[in-house]
Amino acid sequence: MHKNIDHIPASHYETLYRHRLTQEDKERVQRLFGMFLGTKKYHNYSKEVKPHQTQAMRYMLELKADSYMYINRDTLDVTTEEDPKAI
Repeated sequence: MHKNIDHIPASHYETLYRHRLTQEDKERVQRLFGMFLGTKKYHNYSKEVKPHQTQAMRYMLELKADSYMYINRDTLDVTTEEDPKAI
């Protein structure tokens, strides 16, 4: 994970961080991720493993996206929501 966003042109900052998920959208994403939990066959992520093979079985313990990434517009460092210069 990047420690800052200096690889992104400054002209894109506001556009990138203007759109935040609502709490309802976050909950919908979590429900979607919940469909991947447990033991399932993920053969398409395993090189040369066919869907019916035991080697295709994977056990997903946790999958979540429940927080935003905030960037200080001056320093370009990762910060918190409370930072007045956070985007």
